[in-house]
Amino acid sequence: AQQTKDQLKLLQWERDQELQDREFKCIDGSVSDLLEMYIAKSESRRSLKIKQQFKVPEKRLWHIEVRTLAKQHNWDELSQLVANKKQPPIGFHPFIEACVEEKNFGEAVKYIQRLSDPSQQMEWFCDIKYWKEAAEVAAREKDIDALNVIRSRCRNTT
Repeated sequence: AQQTKDQLKLLQWERDQELQDREFKCIDGSVSDLLEMYIAKSESRRSLKIKQQFKVPEKRLWHIEVRTLAKQHNWDELSQLVANKKQPPIGFHPFIEACVEEKNFGEAVKYIQRLSDPSQQMEWFCDIKYWKEAAEVAAREKDIDALNVIRSRCRNTT
């Protein structure tokens, strides 16, 4: 019953938006679709209103923002999300995944370097074939086994 009420509330919201803005094209979408659309249009006021009205969890909003900004290649905005944060509520992995998915490995490096676990840093660097950076982390950690693994992975790529 609550799900039906929420869906009706969402449809009413979408209809109201369509009446206000003829370019609005999200009828019968999900709350996530609506949030993604407003984030893509840089309409943070509206996205926050939807977050409050539909009780969207903070972490879900973060995931949607990261994915949307990466799809748009809006790297500056993506960096701004974590500029003043030691650790975002969703961690750095979604940022790295979004950058890698969009094939922006240089941007991914910024977030890989902010991971607290050196073994995760090495793993990500190897995944994107940044062998030198992976080896530097292993050397800094004095991890001979990791250096050997990195060397063998590096040699096995073509």
